[in-house]
Amino acid sequence: MGGLLVIIVGIFNIIQLFLVDKSDPKAVLLFAVYGIIFLVGGLIFFAVAIRGILNFKKLIINASSILLLMCAISNAIYLLTGNGGVDIIPLSLSVVNIILCLSTLPMTFTRYANLEDMDAREKVSYVSLILLRGSGLFHILQPLIYEFRLETIGMLVFGVLYILIALMLSSRKDANLIQLIGFILPIIGAILGTVLLFIYLTPYVIVFIIFDGIISPIRFYYIKTQ
Repeated sequence: MGGLLVIIVGIFNIIQLFLVDKSDPKAVLLFAVYGIIFLVGGLIFFAVAIRGILNFKKLIINASSILLLMCAISNAIYLLTGNGGVDIIPLSLSVVNIILCLSTLPMTFTRYANLEDMDAREKVSYVSLILLRGSGLFHILQPLIYEFRLETIGMLVFGVLYILIALMLSSRKDANLIQLIGFILPIIGAILGTVLLFIYLTPYVIVFIIFDGIISPIRFYYIKTQ
């Protein structure tokens, strides 16, 4: 079921690619990338499910959760910033896309949690890891979405740090220093993001601050309950 919904999300993104205003290269890139990734990912999802390759299955499901979250947020930003204009069809497709992504995400999340045999504490931690990786990828994409300048290069660096710390948090759960960095880094990110609100405001900066505001309390909870 999850694989089918991932493919459907990909189809909706491809449809949006043909309907979007071609003078908006960011939107064209957005829907092209998501469309291809979800179509290919959905097919791999099915193939892996049939063959039952556990480690690869976990990788695909985990990646799907991150990308579904990113796709939902990207479409929400597309709607809220008015990039879709007043054309009802692209706007409606974005709404459907958001609904599909947010409907599929709990399935991939639950499936991965079951494969990893997570308890409640680990599931809460996994939420923060999805947010860290999604935020990290969004940070890395900022120079491409906008332009190369000091602010976006700084975001790219933070994105790499977020991805690395997310990987270490999942592989070195007993390393106290890593856990502490996982708690502090999003706080620093939120502070810098708040400063950016006044000098380089983009919709993604607001998303980053919200993500950081969710991640840090979760990491604090994880440390306190060790």
